[in-house]
Amino acid sequence: MVLFAIVSLIVLSVAAYLGMGFFLGWDVDLEQASSRTKAAVAIVFQGLSSVLVLAFIYALITVKHELPFGHAIGWRPIEYRPLFYGAAYSAAGAALAFSVALASRVIPMPDQPTPFQDLLGDPSAVLIVATFAVAIAPVFEETIFRGFIFSIFERAHGKLAAVVITAGSFSLIHGPQYGWHWQILVLLLYVGIVFGAVRAKTRSIVPPAIVHTAYNMTLVMGVLSAGQASGGV
Repeated sequence: MVLFAIVSLIVLSVAAYLGMGFFLGWDVDLEQASSRTKAAVAIVFQGLSSVLVLAFIYALITVKHELPFGHAIGWRPIEYRPLFYGAAYSAAGAALAFSVALASRVIPMPDQPTPFQDLLGDPSAVLIVATFAVAIAPVFEETIFRGFIFSIFERAHGKLAAVVITAGSFSLIHGPQYGWHWQILVLLLYVGIVFGAVRAKTRSIVPPAIVHTAYNMTLVMGVLSAGQASGGV
């Protein structure tokens, strides 16, 4: 899956370069583009790469191993008091976001703006990023990390290893968005451990997906109210 993801990123990068050169001109400089354009390009690129990886995972599970996709990745609905527990997981996601915000005031954060913060230069860019972060990213990321990858390492090495490995992978995959600043990667490691712990406790990716969505939504609301990014999506 990692090899497929790397190849997909290379192919998408080449396709994006050729497409931008053909439609926008070969002398286009994305660094000089508006925040809205940068946000749109980043979201489309990340969305397409996630779709390709999910398609590969789906084929691997259903074609190669002939297993039901939802069952294999732990996509099980909340059967007992779904409204109550759905609200509880949402509250947990909001609390997690507040704990990250508090931790960011204790840990010496980097002075330079991250690539993610550079995307939020105007309201349109914020809206694009917020929509992806709340409506799309949690489902994609939980399916890949706490669904597919977690299941593999849980079967081979147990729940603790699965929680730690998926949390580390989750943190590192967001490294380019945050300039590889160790402070933010540590916070994302903590967030990934919480998501993984919820997955291990419930044996389903629905609860961590709810926590993830509420976490991102709380951060987005903080960005909209404070006018700056704090934490990770």
